[in-house]
Amino acid sequence: MIKKILPCILLLPFFFCCGKKELIVLTDHSFPPFEYIKNGEPVGVDPDIAAIIGEKLGKKIKILPIGFSSIIPSIERKLGDIGIAAITITPERQKCVDFSIPYAKSEQFIISLNRFPVTNKDELDGIRIGVKQGTTSHMTVRQIGLKKMDLYTFSTTMHVVKALLNEEIDAAVIDQQTAMWITTQYDQTQSHPLEGTAEYYAICVQKNNTKLLAEINKILEEMVSQGEIEAFIKKHSTLF
Repeated sequence: MIKKILPCILLLPFFFCCGKKELIVLTDHSFPPFEYIKNGEPVGVDPDIAAIIGEKLGKKIKILPIGFSSIIPSIERKLGDIGIAAITITPERQKCVDFSIPYAKSEQFIISLNRFPVTNKDELDGIRIGVKQGTTSHMTVRQIGLKKMDLYTFSTTMHVVKALLNEEIDAAVIDQQTAMWITTQYDQTQSHPLEGTAEYYAICVQKNNTKLLAEINKILEEMVSQGEIEAFIKKHSTLF
C-alpha cells in the first residue's frame, strides 16, 4: 500500500506549483459511485462536483487520484487545494483540515454472502470482517464494541469485495451507496444497515483557507438545493 501511494505524493508539489489558475483536486479512485476509473480516467460523483466547482471558480481542474488515507495529510501539507472522495466529517479529521458543508448523507452497511448471512452488529462478533483501510468503515468496526474483533484491512473497496466473494472474510462493512451497488452487481451478496452509523460527506481544504471554503460552500448550497448532487449519484449508480 505504501509503495503505491508514495510515488503519487512525490509528484504533487510539481502539479501544485505549476499553475495558479488550476485547482488541484485530490481524490481516491476506488469508491463507486463517488469515484472510480473508466477508460483510464477518474470519474464519478465527486469528479462531477469538482468539475462544477472549477467551472464556477473559473479554474481548470487537475484531478489526482491517490490513496484515500493520503488525501487529508496531503491537503494538510498543501500538496493540493481540495480533497473530495466521499470523506466523512469526523472530529479527528477536523483537527487537520477544514470541511465544507455536507453534500451527501450516508451510513455504514454490512455486506455478506447469502449463504452465510450477517444482518446486525451482534452477528459481527468473532467473525472475519473486511474494511477499506483508513475509512470510517474501518473506524466504525474498531469502535462499535465487539467482544472479539477479527479485522482485515484492504487498500481498495474492490479488494474487500473480492475477499468476501472468495470467502477469505465473512462480512464487510462499507458505506451505503457502494454497498447497494455491490449487492446489485453480485447477486450472491446481501446488505443490511449498521444501526446508529449516520455520517456526512464533505470537501476538505487546508486549515484557515476561508476564502476557498466560502466559495465552495456557496456552490455546494446551490447544487444541493437544485438536486444536482442527487442526480449525479443516480447517474453513476447505473454507469460503473
